[in-house]
Amino acid sequence: MNNDSLIEITVVDENEQIYQVPVDLTGSVEQFQRVLEFETTIIVKDQILLHEGKELESSKIVSQCNIKQGDLIFLRKRRPVNPAQQQVAPGHQQQFQQQQQQQRRPQQQQQQDPFTDPKTLINYFKNNPTALEDLANKNPQFADAILTENEEVLTLFIESVRKQRRMAELAADPLNEEGQRLLYEEIQRENIEQNMHHAIEHTPEVFGRVIMLYIDTTINNIPIKTFVDTGAQQSIMTAKCAERCGLMRLLDKRFHGVAKGVGTAKILGRVHAANIKIGNSNFSIALSILDNPSQDTEFILGLDMLKRHQCLVNLKKDCLEIGEEHVPFLAEKDLKEILGFDEALPENYTPPTNENNNNNNNNNRPSSTSSTSSTSNSSPTNTNTRNPVAAPTIASPPSAQTQATPTFPEESIGMLMSLGASRQKAIQLLTRARGNVDQAASLFFGM
Repeated sequence: MNNDSLIEITVVDENEQIYQVPVDLTGSVEQFQRVLEFETTIIVKDQILLHEGKELESSKIVSQCNIKQGDLIFLRKRRPVNPAQQQVAPGHQQQFQQQQQQQRRPQQQQQQDPFTDPKTLINYFKNNPTALEDLANKNPQFADAILTENEEVLTLFIESVRKQRRMAELAADPLNEEGQRLLYEEIQRENIEQNMHHAIEHTPEVFGRVIMLYIDTTINNIPIKTFVDTGAQQSIMTAKCAERCGLMRLLDKRFHGVAKGVGTAKILGRVHAANIKIGNSNFSIALSILDNPSQDTEFILGLDMLKRHQCLVNLKKDCLEIGEEHVPFLAEKDLKEILGFDEALPENYTPPTNENNNNNNNNNRPSSTSSTSSTSNSSPTNTNTRNPVAAPTIASPPSAQTQATPTFPEESIGMLMSLGASRQKAIQLLTRARGNVDQAASLFFGM
């Protein structure tokens, strides 16, 4: 054997096993097959060798097959032919195939895919008591849905099965563009779920409701619950509140304009000096008056006032330190008129699928989730607000309960709540704005 005629090629079988096999270019393909028989235990007559999409003939010389150093050859095992087909004469082959197809039709009807619709699935298991009993042992909830004919749960299960089948089909072709996209979405969804479960286990407090920082103040003997906002550039007050406090007579309309943040609001003017009582001390404050009668937060103590008096937002002691005063922040029970208590906790988080509206919110809240005070602050002009986040949905059959009110993303509701709106008010604003957060914010500021 000449060393110049000896090359090494790669052979891959049906199980994706890879073999590095030396081949003599002057030898026959059959000799090469005998080497493979020793390596793979597939006898020569059952071997099908494919090179560049063409089957190699055993009688040819290897060099005649255009095989070069490092080439890739696929090895397939020849399937045995049905003896019944071998006994059929060539002239009766077509008739034999028609008979075979007629014999298969009843079997195919009996083996019809049950995962087409809920009724077919119910009939399949009710006609197969053994399969139903096995299902009851493996998945009691699914078996109960079959027995109670809960089509809603079965529809979700069928969609899940179809998705898994579709993913399996696309996985067979790794270069398929749609398969790559779906695979990426599935990996991303799994990463999001893992991230959320990690947060539930290690930091469950982040799923609690965040209460903003409010203090009691008095202007012209009128008590006001004031929102302390380190993100607001200036202190603002609604026209309605200013009129109640007797400040509209001091309004300088030359300082009119537009306040921009999450949404916009019209500035009617400015009160240059008003007397405000915080704790037991009196201070002078400049106020921008906004024309937004629908805003629940009437008065915002902004950064201009906080910096001027070198205020300290002490979250450890839960108070605002201004001068010698230590004014405690108001608790949630003191803010019922502002926050609203239509729900004690935010609605449960659910994946963005069509079946989300049917999930029962009360069954999936983790026991560690509760309304807690937070050390974060928010404002109309600060978009980096930590909105309320809801607890994730544990995999369980959804109930048939549906919501009578329109549903909107928790992010949109939380953004409006960070402006001072109650949850019920936020939903009403989003309903009027058809889900547009900017328009809802503008409505909230009275634009």
